[in-house]
Amino acid sequence: MTTKIQNNKSLTTNQPIFDSLALLIPLTECNIVSKELNNKFLKLYLDTNQTYNLSNFESFRNKAIQSHQNGYIIYFQIVKIGNFKTNKPKQYVSITLSSKILESNYFKGITKHTKKSIYKKLQKINEVTFSYKSFLNAIPTDIDLCENRYIQNNSKEYPVLDLVKQLYESINITSSKRIFDTPIKLNVGLQLSQRDKSSPTKPFIKLYQKNYEIQNSEFYRIHLKNKFPLESIQNLLRTETTIRSNVQKRYLVKKGIINDYSTFNELLNLPENQLHNILSFNLKQHITKIVRKPKQGLIYSHEIILNVVLNDLRNELTFKQILSKHLKPLRYADKKKQKDIRYKSRKLLNKLFDIIQHENLKLEKKTSQNDELNNYLNHLNITIF
Repeated sequence: MTTKIQNNKSLTTNQPIFDSLALLIPLTECNIVSKELNNKFLKLYLDTNQTYNLSNFESFRNKAIQSHQNGYIIYFQIVKIGNFKTNKPKQYVSITLSSKILESNYFKGITKHTKKSIYKKLQKINEVTFSYKSFLNAIPTDIDLCENRYIQNNSKEYPVLDLVKQLYESINITSSKRIFDTPIKLNVGLQLSQRDKSSPTKPFIKLYQKNYEIQNSEFYRIHLKNKFPLESIQNLLRTETTIRSNVQKRYLVKKGIINDYSTFNELLNLPENQLHNILSFNLKQHITKIVRKPKQGLIYSHEIILNVVLNDLRNELTFKQILSKHLKPLRYADKKKQKDIRYKSRKLLNKLFDIIQHENLKLEKKTSQNDELNNYLNHLNITIF
């Protein structure tokens, strides 16, 4: 039986929000309240490009002050950030926080609309105080960006996981991957790359069913259970990715995905379509337009040529360009022989291309039966055929 899920209208969906990040505020602009915080330093030596990336340092959270806040934690640390060339470190207060700081407004995420609430909460914690201006001018790093999306009209037991499986089966994955069949235990549908080992060209991204990740947590029980009962979020797909460092940020800027930013406030004021483009671009980094190898009883030499054509298609060459690429080099002094060989080669390439097209049309027809998958891909402006 197909069930239509009653969406929770107070939940932000289909638009990107920041889920977590670290902020670096100059120590000279802060008033340290906590004696424990004042006695702890972490010294970080960075490359000459100033790649702020605290996630590279496994000991960071263990050394930070953990401020427990009724179901969630905020991390505080004084860091000395240096440079291999100058060796003149600057001191900052680093604050690592997530949208859980918004408590019952958790699903609104970290945005320009919630920044004042976040600032007020940080000041009440009484570990460190600073001006609102310093807060807005903080250096953002290790950023998690996400988007929530309801999956509707699906009779499957795990509708979000079903969509993720359809996606997995329909795209040509070009990086390390993990796909799970037990979302209740693992909370993950599809994960591409590892967060701590991701790179600009192979960024971390995962898709998962949000209610499984959050339903048994203390945070959900305290802050969300009444406002977001499980039945209102049971079909909620979350797509999540990261901007881990300045290296990845500069890559996104260079590719024209986002405008450059230096401060927390500038990050929050990036246009929504640019944040949406990050999610789309990062997923596209892991896939190519689908070109499935057809199962045909070809002779060995034709099988080799088929693989060459497949590779050309994956590199987004048109069939006309493929013909030109492989027929033009066939030059012979005997023009009649040249004409005959080019004719036979063109005939073979046409045959192989027809086989590939037939196989892809079958797969496209199968994929098109999943409206939710197509809606999701269209939303991210991803074409897989």
